[in-house]
Amino acid sequence: RAVLHEWERTYAVIGGLDRPPFDGGVLHVYRRISRALLAALLVIATVPAAEAAEEYARISARLRDASAAPGARARVSVAMEPAKGVKLYRHMTRIELVESPGLRLEPHVLPEGQAKFDETFGKEVHLYARAVSFDVAVRLAGDRPEGLLEFTLRIHYQGCTDNLCYRPEQRDFRLALKVSGPEASAAADPLAPPGPGP
Repeated sequence: RAVLHEWERTYAVIGGLDRPPFDGGVLHVYRRISRALLAALLVIATVPAAEAAEEYARISARLRDASAAPGARARVSVAMEPAKGVKLYRHMTRIELVESPGLRLEPHVLPEGQAKFDETFGKEVHLYARAVSFDVAVRLAGDRPEGLLEFTLRIHYQGCTDNLCYRPEQRDFRLALKVSGPEASAAADPLAPPGPGP
């Protein structure tokens, strides 16, 4: 006797039963695989990327310091607000500079967020269920000439609800910083440590 499978899609997933995400029983593993497949299907969904991204999170970036001297730092304020019922993943949040010569991104730490064990990833993750904001700093090259410096800050992020995960997104923000003279260094770099005493 045989069973004919027609007009269907068949897949195989292979993994050890003694380690995530394949531990926890057949039904538990089935749900994990189903969520992963759904997330993959969303990546190739026909919904326009910008529209989908705007639906589940509002992302913004703005300069906190209007000017900075060559070699100094300037702060950029980043705000992320998930829609109702959406949680943004901390480990999927990443900030980078693109097409920004003469400027580098300083090391930064993201807000902790809410810790939770995630069945899809099979590990503990940190989530942003509410609006969160934080600062990152960019440093100018020491030989950067005076004038207007335009640069692009790119923010990567991904969010999920209790039933599905949206595809990873990225937003680019074009910012303009005034490069001032060396005499304005102290005022332009609020993050700089104090100089030596007399």
